[in-house]
Amino acid sequence: MRIAALLFFGTFGTFAGANALAADPQNGKAVFLRWCQGCHEALPGAGLDPPAGTYTLQQRYQGRLPAEIEKRTDLTAAQIRGLVRHGINVMTGFRKTEITDQQLDDLIAYLVKP
Repeated sequence: MRIAALLFFGTFGTFAGANALAADPQNGKAVFLRWCQGCHEALPGAGLDPPAGTYTLQQRYQGRLPAEIEKRTDLTAAQIRGLVRHGINVMTGFRKTEITDQQLDDLIAYLVKP
């Protein structure tokens, strides 16, 4: 019985550990381009309206913080995780079938500045 338990938990631990990949900022950039850029890209050239998310943040922050998400240096992993999963105001949350946990970790690695 003890050997069977050791084999089971040893195998389970191996599989569980295999799924935990290191976060990759390059993959995070791809996630950003796929899911976030449309609303949170950098402000366009002179005379063009910014995307909805950038405009909303521009109005909210009034120059105290950058409206462009990629320029922010104050975001934490917990903030990004919560906002991506649950949304805020007009921003919808994203399910794990849209942005997986690994992709979210990658996105966080891309957005959180050291």
